[in-house]
Amino acid sequence: MDPQKPIRIVVENEHVTLYGVVDGPMDKQIAGVQANSVPGVFSVNNQLAALSQVQK
Repeated sequence: MDPQKPIRIVVENEHVTLYGVVDGPMDKQIAGVQANSVPGVFSVNNQLAALSQVQK
C-alpha cells in the first residue's frame, strides 16, 4: 500500500467504514482484515476501490 494515498476511516459506535483507493484487490482485503482485527470493532464496511479495477 502506498502511504501517500489516504484511506478515510469512519467509526460509528463499533462499526468501521473504509473509503479511498488502494493499489490492488489484495491491499483492499488486507486493510479490511486489519480494521476488523482492532479490539472493539464489531463490523467493517470496506468501500475501498482497487486502483487496478478502477482503471479498467
